[in-house]
Amino acid sequence: MIGISIPPRKLASSTEESFSLSPEDKQFIPHFLMKKETISLKVPFHNELKAESIHQNHYLDSAQRAAYKVTIKDGLFYNADGRLLEGPLVYVLFPDYRLYAASVYAKLNHSHISSGLDLKGAGIMYFERGRLITVSNDSGHYKPTRSEMQDALKWFSDQNLHKPFIFEDHSDQHCDQELNGIKYSHVHIDPAVDHVALTPIGTQDLIASLSALKQEAISSIAEDSDSEFENFIQQLSEKCNFSDDDSVYFSPARENQPQSSSQASSSTMDDKNIFNRRELMMYTCLQFAKDGKNYSSRFNGVLKISL
Repeated sequence: MIGISIPPRKLASSTEESFSLSPEDKQFIPHFLMKKETISLKVPFHNELKAESIHQNHYLDSAQRAAYKVTIKDGLFYNADGRLLEGPLVYVLFPDYRLYAASVYAKLNHSHISSGLDLKGAGIMYFERGRLITVSNDSGHYKPTRSEMQDALKWFSDQNLHKPFIFEDHSDQHCDQELNGIKYSHVHIDPAVDHVALTPIGTQDLIASLSALKQEAISSIAEDSDSEFENFIQQLSEKCNFSDDDSVYFSPARENQPQSSSQASSSTMDDKNIFNRRELMMYTCLQFAKDGKNYSSRFNGVLKISL
């Protein structure tokens, strides 16, 4: 009796390029095997999540979170009161690309703002007069990796009208490396694939890159000829007293922040006075260094600065 001839099965390669599923087929993949496109709260904080589900203490509900909503118009970022964002802000970006942010001095963690929900991105972002300067992934609760931040960086680039900004990557930190292994890159879109491309910034070029972005932000505001916009800026400057303003979106000047403008004149980084560099103190997480020796990292705890 001649049996039915069954062609030999060809084993699929494990490489991503050689095997893919249609959206219709993906619905049948077991949940634990599916590749997540969001960033979850890390395991050490699951007890926090359980405790908050029983009794809300720090987590914000939807109404409370609305006070920290960020809106973007024409490449400028505004808080819920319509003020231009300024300084360092803890941010969370939801999967539907709603952005929320609070001053780093407001004592709100990423999980407080997000209520422990999955995100597209989390970290600290830095602004000069509403212009985006730096985006980091410095979040201990979510620890987003560089690859997990791709969608978030693409979204930030789109909202920033594809103008340059800097990505501060904390995901490869190591205490034996310069600046603990924190990496800096220019963010731009590769038009060939419509994908985020990161161009590394050398240590010697970091100050110059930050200074250039700051000057571009200042000049873009000064050269805006729209009268309505100029009136808004004038009203803002008259109403805001930053020394008394308790808004979580506007951070008061730090007592130990250097004031001399001459400190930013050099385009190179002097190892002996790295923490006196005004740009580093304004637009990077290195501003949280303690006594120039230890860096308070949300991502990996306190690490020794290597210079």
